[in-house]
Amino acid sequence: MMQAGREIKFRGKCIADGELNGKWVYGDLIQKNGKAYIAPHGNSVTVIGHIGKMLVMHEVNPNSIGQFSGLSDRSGREIYEADIVKFRHSSEPEYNLEATVVEWVPQWCRFCIDGNSGLNANMNLEIIGNRYENPDLLEHGGDWCSKCGLVELPADSPYHHCDQCRASR
Repeated sequence: MMQAGREIKFRGKCIADGELNGKWVYGDLIQKNGKAYIAPHGNSVTVIGHIGKMLVMHEVNPNSIGQFSGLSDRSGREIYEADIVKFRHSSEPEYNLEATVVEWVPQWCRFCIDGNSGLNANMNLEIIGNRYENPDLLEHGGDWCSKCGLVELPADSPYHHCDQCRASR
């Protein structure tokens, strides 16, 4: 569904039996009788020679639901509420990357990171996980490699680059 120039859609972890159990499903959010469902976009089928609509809904874990932010990370992956993203406070390379969660802040009517920074297309973010599957990424005591940005360094590491980058500061 398009609204105000951006696509409105959600994702959630499927809890139904079958091949989708435990997988992310994407589409419209439907909540009924304390349960949550995702209806994938484009549920069209051919029925006796006519194009018809068929509503398919997947029951999802209500705690896993996240709304699409309308933005993509630097690799083109869609950013959803509760994604964990890496970002730099500054464009200077000596600043370490930080991991933070994308959250909807109702009083500002916008998605934010780092508790108060509004999410925007110029942030050069990278999705590294989400708080449902990778909560450990938010609890780390170290920093991210300031060269490749892909490897978490231990909190007591004297280096600012990972072994793969083979450089220390």
